Amino acid sequence: MFRRFLALVMFSVSIASAQLSRVALVNTSVGTGTAGYSSAEEGDLAAAARLNGPAGVVLGRFGNLYVADTANNRVRRIDTKTHVITTIAGTGVAGYRAADERVQASFAQLNAPTALLVDDIGNLYIADTGNHRVRLITAATGVITTFAGADAGTSGSHSVKFAINVVD
Repeated sequence: MFRRFLALVMFSVSIASAQLSRVALVNTSVGTGTAGYSSAEEGDLAAAARLNGPAGVVLGRFGNLYVADTANNRVRRIDTKTHVITTIAGTGVAGYRAADERVQASFAQLNAPTALLVDDIGNLYIADTGNHRVRLITAATGVITTFAGADAGTSGSHSVKFAINVVD
């Protein structure tokens, strides 16, 4: 039962939008209940895709749902309108290479991504747990960089602006 729960993720997310003064309800089923991954599932319906140890889930600025597919070393995006799933970060191989900096996120290795955050402009932050880093995917370009952790840069400062709305 626990394995099935990890592979079959049912989301019911309430989102409060201060700007639009409304609450939206998003219901999306992701996963078949069998742990795994197949490139043939890319671009398929999310309910038909396999996940392996999904951990973090966040709703993006434009309504896409992001899942940290931890044991597959990937971050997956589900379009909540079409219910199509795609990999946006990670090759499936656990690790980190210097060549993983400043490239399209789908070409970079991740190692057990667990938590996700989307800021006010749509940038995605990934807790790349096995690499002891926070990775940043810039919304405008899809390019991944290290935001914090080893090799996060030696000068300047980073700031993240985001709002959290709590709905009871």
